Amino acid sequence: MTYTDILSEILALSRQGEEYKKPLMIYSINQAISNIYSRRNVLRTVRLYATGLVPTLYRKQIHCKGGGHIILPLKGKSYSMRISGEGVYEITDGTKITKIEFNTGPESQLIRGFIQKGGQILFYGHASFMIFDFSVYGESFGNMLKDIPDGMKNVNFDIRGLYSDFLSFHIPPTDGQGNIIKGARMFDGTLQLPATYRGEIELTFRTRPPVVIGNDEKEIIDIPPEYSHLVSLLAAYYYRLDEDEITALHFKAEYENLLALMERQTYETMDNEYKVENGWA
Repeated sequence: MTYTDILSEILALSRQGEEYKKPLMIYSINQAISNIYSRRNVLRTVRLYATGLVPTLYRKQIHCKGGGHIILPLKGKSYSMRISGEGVYEITDGTKITKIEFNTGPESQLIRGFIQKGGQILFYGHASFMIFDFSVYGESFGNMLKDIPDGMKNVNFDIRGLYSDFLSFHIPPTDGQGNIIKGARMFDGTLQLPATYRGEIELTFRTRPPVVIGNDEKEIIDIPPEYSHLVSLLAAYYYRLDEDEITALHFKAEYENLLALMERQTYETMDNEYKVENGWA
């Protein structure tokens, strides 16, 4: 629906003409949407696909002795590893050579990178250090370092970055058959899966309420259609509350009745094991 659509409904309910208090109207609409989203827990279901990144080269643990060196091939699209200690590694990628010194202290450091033309990686240093989960992949999920498996055989999906309406995770992700994906983790807007998982991902998350600006009559208000009338009723309540409390409370009561009816219908739907296919619940 558009800003004009919802504005027309509110004005009709309020029996107002074309003259109205725009700042109050915008405030009322946004308050109504925010209230509904917090009461109804509006959900969205999306489907992703994991290609299953299996490393073409993997070394679980490598000890590089002080004064010595180790050379490993880099033939693929990306690599990752964890390093613990102090030393140097040099990456030869085609004709480009990159030298990086490191000192991780007592903790290990995660290192990830992309491979352009292929080559090798050389490790050396005065003191001994350790390399863990050295992995080279023949492909990668995207063009950001965080898309590369993290050296612990995991791959991350930035759900918050992919979907602007993402608020928080709702339930664990499932595969194409509705089974929970084993080893999946959800944190800080990130979905983490085992890098070897290949197949469909179905993910349901809570959505954040859209914010109405009101500068454009054709502004799209992206809310599920079943909530549009609820928004109009509750916005009319906020808009009329100071000027006509009795009428405003009438709108609020009607809103609460419709919301309660919707909640009862949801419970009956769940009892009948009906699955909403449009992604909203």
